[in-house]
Amino acid sequence: MVLPALLALYEYLLLTGWLGDESTAQGRHMLGLAVALFVLVQVNWAGVFYAFVIGVHHAVRCLMRRQVRWKVMTALALPSLLSLGVSFSMMVWGMSNNIAVEAAARAPADYVRVSPTPPA
Repeated sequence: MVLPALLALYEYLLLTGWLGDESTAQGRHMLGLAVALFVLVQVNWAGVFYAFVIGVHHAVRCLMRRQVRWKVMTALALPSLLSLGVSFSMMVWGMSNNIAVEAAARAPADYVRVSPTPPA
């Protein structure tokens, strides 16, 4: 989880000009930021907080400068929300199909095989 977080922070700092000139930041840095944020949320659910903090920092910075950079804002929000949606949909699918570690212990009575009583 540390490597995608560091990569996302590095790409964000490049895009916002904290590590050099903003004009040198290219589309590959935007793509790197998007991929790092998507992987960060997929690796561990706590990655949502890293993505949230970076996004809030950018939003506050835009409000203070009164200049919104929509491409960077989209690259911060969309991959994180997409990754969170994929994670939630997989959890819902797994629970609806009764795929869980404890599923055998909580199986409905229909799944329990009962031997028929011998004829009298």
